[in-house]
Amino acid sequence: MPGIFDTVVDPQVQALVRREGQLLVQLRETLERERDEHAAVSRADLWGTTLRLSWQILLLTIVYFGLTASAYGLILWLPTYIHSLTSLSNRGIGFVSVIPYVASAIAMVLVGMSSDRTAKHRLHLVGSAFAAGIFLLIAAYTTSIIPGLTFLTLALMATLCMQGPFWATATSLMSGMAAAAGIAVINSLGNLGGFFGPYIIGQKRSSGGGFGGGMVLIAATLALAGIISLLVRGPRRNSSPKTLNPLQ
Repeated sequence: MPGIFDTVVDPQVQALVRREGQLLVQLRETLERERDEHAAVSRADLWGTTLRLSWQILLLTIVYFGLTASAYGLILWLPTYIHSLTSLSNRGIGFVSVIPYVASAIAMVLVGMSSDRTAKHRLHLVGSAFAAGIFLLIAAYTTSIIPGLTFLTLALMATLCMQGPFWATATSLMSGMAAAAGIAVINSLGNLGGFFGPYIIGQKRSSGGGFGGGMVLIAATLALAGIISLLVRGPRRNSSPKTLNPLQ
């Protein structure tokens, strides 16, 4: 036991332990400093990227506002609109109301496939927005069920076909944490159109203007969305042949 005790209290061993302890403390301080510097750089990059994309996010938010205003406005008022043009029973109105949704589901798949195949997402977005506005404007001045339902169906088809190209365009402009922040802003503010669309149609209808007044305003909103979509800058081409996921 004396040999072990002497080894423990040996001054050289104590000095070695102290040096190792100091090295561990210095290593921990260095790692913490590097971590803080990396976090600061990441925050700076995030804010810098967000500021550079702020006007793009604003434009995309306006486009999405027009999309949701038209979609929710048409969907929520569709049965009442059909009832105003025909004397069908509630069951009959329910069956007829299925037609726009079936047609829209097919159109969304076809437009989405075309958008992905050609990679011209913004072109599909602009075309769908203008088409929806034109069809809705025609439906606003229609007073019979067959042409009214036809143009309203076309307007809803074109509106919902904006979804795929819109998000493909939006995510191509952002990456990393900036994409998460940008998508959150677009969703939060753009979905206010889901209130504006049904409200403006109901307001105009209550004031004696029928469905026409509200539809004209939503058609104007869609036209504005189409014009603003033209101002959104396309994604930068990467010289590297490797394709990156914009959300990674």
